Amino acid sequence: MRVNELFQSRERVLANAVRLITIALLTALLASCAQSPKRASQTPSSSTDQAVITPANKSDSLTAEQWLERARQQTNAASQQMMLVEASFAYQNQGDYQRSAALLSQLETQTMRPSDKRLYALALARWYHHNGEWQSVIEQLKPTLNQFTDRQLKRTALLLIADAHQQLQQFWQALSYLDEAYQTDRDMNIQSLWSVARQVPSEQLPAQRPTRTSLAGWWRLIEGTHGATSAADFKRSLEQWLNAYSQHYAHVFVSDFLA
Repeated sequence: MRVNELFQSRERVLANAVRLITIALLTALLASCAQSPKRASQTPSSSTDQAVITPANKSDSLTAEQWLERARQQTNAASQQMMLVEASFAYQNQGDYQRSAALLSQLETQTMRPSDKRLYALALARWYHHNGEWQSVIEQLKPTLNQFTDRQLKRTALLLIADAHQQLQQFWQALSYLDEAYQTDRDMNIQSLWSVARQVPSEQLPAQRPTRTSLAGWWRLIEGTHGATSAADFKRSLEQWLNAYSQHYAHVFVSDFLA
């Protein structure tokens, strides 16, 4: 065997050994988490709370322990990191945020593929959401929000960032992300959007009408109702909105309100 081949062979053996040691250390760390008292969630109830804590996602098929076992058997570093991210996501789905946090803190994003980095960001954002760290949720998700290709994962990310804005009483931003989530998943319960829309103060409205048609409908509805100076003006504003946005999904709420 030539010298360079010998060194390459030794490097592969060392790399595999390091990966196995890493998995062993993670397993020990997670076992110690199981023996520690769990921290209670600080997340207050909100209109999107249940949706963001238990979203549909691709980690549902395997348990965290199964993902860890797969990672233990994996020799490719990128694939191993992906499986560890999936394990942390699965722990969250199982309600075990403490083990998820312990696992996330040990991951190396440098070796992750772009799709795995997005899932890592989402898992980290779910941890921040669970902990009530709303600004951290926003900062974690905003850079990667438009990069999600999986519809359910993008919906989850949008609901997380919307709820974080809502908890910070940034109601227009929350409504904007909820509206985008609805465009991603039309089966979504739209009652939460109506609830948030009714809390948007006039000073949070952007000066210019949004370019997205559905969001522009909300903008016009809120602007018109805030500008009303009497009950008659208020009713007239809603009627004008119904005529202008007859296909808007909030039509049913406005119609019921006028009935």
